Amino acid sequence: MTGMPGMIHTHDKMIASRILTGQIKNVLYDVSAVTAGGQPVYEVAYAGNKYVRNTANVLQKTAERVRARVSNIQTLKPGDCYRIENHVYHEAIVPDDAVTATIVCMHSPSPGPIKVIGLDGYPEHLEFQRIERRAAEYMGFV
Repeated sequence: MTGMPGMIHTHDKMIASRILTGQIKNVLYDVSAVTAGGQPVYEVAYAGNKYVRNTANVLQKTAERVRARVSNIQTLKPGDCYRIENHVYHEAIVPDDAVTATIVCMHSPSPGPIKVIGLDGYPEHLEFQRIERRAAEYMGFV
């Protein structure tokens, strides 16, 4: 297996976002530690400045296991805004057949690791780079 071991994650900054085009489902989760079962938790680090192109994302599996339960689902369309507090587990779901563009403002950083709820079967240590694309590749009017 390669790539991300899961899509439910946290941020170390408060996120405020506005949908420009398309749609997104923002799913919030209540997460609790478990001693058996559940899913593994990875902590995220960066091999350099995470805002510089080609910086590797590094995920390290922890001994922590959790169970996630959906607490809120927001379906957002163009013009809608949403907010995610620091260290709150969420997942952003974009339909496969849609192009979605957002403006995201990250502010009010707080200490503590960024986490990803993973899936069993992935390595203890993962590194990958985010793929960047020009908006014009996806949007006919840009």
